[in-house]
Amino acid sequence: MTTREKMNLVLLQMADEYDISDDSPERGDFKYSSLVCMDRSSRALYYLRADCKGKSVLDFDVAALEASLRNNTHIADGELNGPKLLIDPTKAYLEYTPGFLIKKPPFSGVFVKDVRLTAYGDVAAFEEWQDYHKRELEFFEKLRDNLPDGKWHPSIACYLGCVVEDVLKNAAGAEDLRIVGIAMEEYKWTLEERVNDPEWRPLNVDKVIEDVTKALQYMHNLDYCHNDVNPFNIMLKDDDSAVLIDFDSCQLMGEQLKKGTTVEWGVGDTISANKVSHPSTDWCGLKKVRDYLQGKGNPELPGVPPAGCGSASG
Repeated sequence: MTTREKMNLVLLQMADEYDISDDSPERGDFKYSSLVCMDRSSRALYYLRADCKGKSVLDFDVAALEASLRNNTHIADGELNGPKLLIDPTKAYLEYTPGFLIKKPPFSGVFVKDVRLTAYGDVAAFEEWQDYHKRELEFFEKLRDNLPDGKWHPSIACYLGCVVEDVLKNAAGAEDLRIVGIAMEEYKWTLEERVNDPEWRPLNVDKVIEDVTKALQYMHNLDYCHNDVNPFNIMLKDDDSAVLIDFDSCQLMGEQLKKGTTVEWGVGDTISANKVSHPSTDWCGLKKVRDYLQGKGNPELPGVPPAGCGSASG
């Protein structure tokens, strides 16, 4: 058997890619599935692009897919239905910035936000995702430098540090370390999951809105906006305390948005309607969360300052 045939591949990441229009909240046509797999023996990472629409990581046989595509040598590695593309870890991961907090094992009770390697096959898209990842990490480090009384804000995802690796395995020093993930405390479930679980105790919605409001006010006092408040970006602890997560859309007030707001949870109904990092985008998102929870049969909720959804450009 050849070396290629002996590979013991395991699927790490998988994502379906669709056409997206700034002028429509609807998802466009399906383009392809992006897959990232690892050879268990060498630990090398590979990128594959195929049509696997709707399939799950849990029940997917990546080895069989790779075997079916490996002889398509007339197609470039990493292109649709082409052989797998070797991922260069020095390009895939950000360089470690000296002074950034490093999270070391153990990782029990820790959530590690991975790099979106499923975008690796599209150079422009992958550079954008790296920028989002870097922005989130830099925001956490900004908070770490501005802790009131030395304590992390209880309603903002607790940052534990960046996870680093010597991806070249040469132990040459800190200059060769790469950031492979962002470590945070692990929380029970998203607000979306919680309110749709019919077997769980009633939710104290007033407390949820209050917690997120305090998190946003804290960010705004530091001149940052979250820019993507929605039920998927709010997690709940075991006691139902709310925690705001996902800061890759977070930017300083007044900056032109890069990643922007999830469609239907910002100002207006299109991606292009949310152009500038502004507090009104956050309050609009939280108002929509409040309205969404009311639609789930929850009692009347407290007002969210400022009332209503103002323009994000003012």
